[in-house]
Amino acid sequence: KKLGADFGLKLSDQTWEDGQPLKRKKWFVKEGMELEPFSRWLQCERTYLTSQFTDKEAIKLAGGWEKKDGPADVVDWVNRTRDVNYDGASARWWVRGGVDLHKFRRWLP
Repeated sequence: KKLGADFGLKLSDQTWEDGQPLKRKKWFVKEGMELEPFSRWLQCERTYLTSQFTDKEAIKLAGGWEKKDGPADVVDWVNRTRDVNYDGASARWWVRGGVDLHKFRRWLP
């Protein structure tokens, strides 16, 4: 589904509209557009959790993840709410801002 966003990238000279050189691909929403359709991609406040590897299933369940149907020997998950996510770079789980932290209290620092 197209959201009608103007991404503002000048491909001819590889710079942003403000003249800054393009270092990596970034998307932005044109001023005045509604942000709600883009909320899952916007940078937000994060609360990092303190957990062990064995806590991953409990964290996923608390965060609204669902197990996908599939072969019995393979467990695949779908992140439906995007309330809790895994940061591979820091190897930690985080909860996005605005989410009730009560269900994550045992992993709060």
